[in-house]
Formats: sequence, structure tokens, C-alpha cells
Amino acid sequence: GLTIGDPSQTVLQFVVESVQSSESSGIVVAPDEARRLLQKFEFPRSRWNERVSVLSGGERRRLQMLYVLSKRPNFLVMDEPSVDCDLDTLQALETYLQDEYEGVLLVVSHDRSFADKVSDHLFVFQGDGDVIDYTGTLSEYASTLVDIENESIAGQSDSGVDLDKKSSYKEDNAKRNQ
Repeated sequence: GLTIGDPSQTVLQFVVESVQSSESSGIVVAPDEARRLLQKFEFPRSRWNERVSVLSGGERRRLQMLYVLSKRPNFLVMDEPSVDCDLDTLQALETYLQDEYEGVLLVVSHDRSFADKVSDHLFVFQGDGDVIDYTGTLSEYASTLVDIENESIAGQSDSGVDLDKKSSYKEDNAKRNQ
């Protein structure tokens, strides 16, 4: 959960302190950066002077995400980030990761839309120790699999049914890897 040093702290104070603790060059002005992040992560101005302790669960998760990102990490690991996010938070996160994040992002996700928006390189774990290193999005990878499957079907016997089942699952998997 979100660690709050002072329960009476306002949302704006909390974010300003988070930004200040991550500033190394002094170029960024903490209050301005805090306001920008609060706007980007869908916190209406009416909530900025609220105590952190009165935020809803969703707002606390969003504030926690904002806290982590205010530290300007150069490596982020996200495990199914879209599972616990409401749509506004998810959209804000996608936009931030697309437009502003400059580090390495490792995402474990079944959410194709999210993965497509924030990634351009995949490691596809297929089980049994098989991992595919693929440059592209998850949707592009899925299209590649469909193309390979269609080529395989077109290469079958004229009847369209391969009764001998000439290749095993492992061999089909090897073809997909190629």
C-alpha cells in the first residue's frame, strides 16, 4: 500500500514532496511538476487539497502510481497493470508511458490493447522453456501466427483434412518460432 508519512498531508503536498525527493538537478520546479502530474493522472483540482487519508481506493492506487513515476525510474516492472486500474487511470498510464517515460519497461500482461500501446518488443513465453524474442507489438505477433497457420492449412492435402497428422505439436511450435 501507499506509505503516508503524515496522515494530515494533502494530496498536493504529498506529490510535491515526492517530486522534490527525486529532483537531482533542480531544473524541475517541484510544485509545477506536481500539478502537472496530478492533472495528467486525472486528479481534479478539487481533490488536491484533500487529505490523502480520505482518498478512495482507486485514487490511492493512482496516487501510488504517480508517486512511483515521480521518482523518474529508469526501469519499471509492471505485472498485469491494467487489472487494478479504472479506465481513466489506465488511459493516463498509457499516455504517460507512451509520451514521457524514457526507461526500460517490462510488462507482464494479457491486455493486448495496453501491451500494443506501451511496447515494441516481446518475449513470448510458450511453456516448456520455449521463449520467442519478437520485435513488434502483441497484435503484430498474433497476425504473424495467423499467417503461419493459414500457410500451413493451404499446404495440406487437397481434401483439406490431414488424417495422418504429419507433424506433432512440437514441430508446429518449431515452425511458429521460425
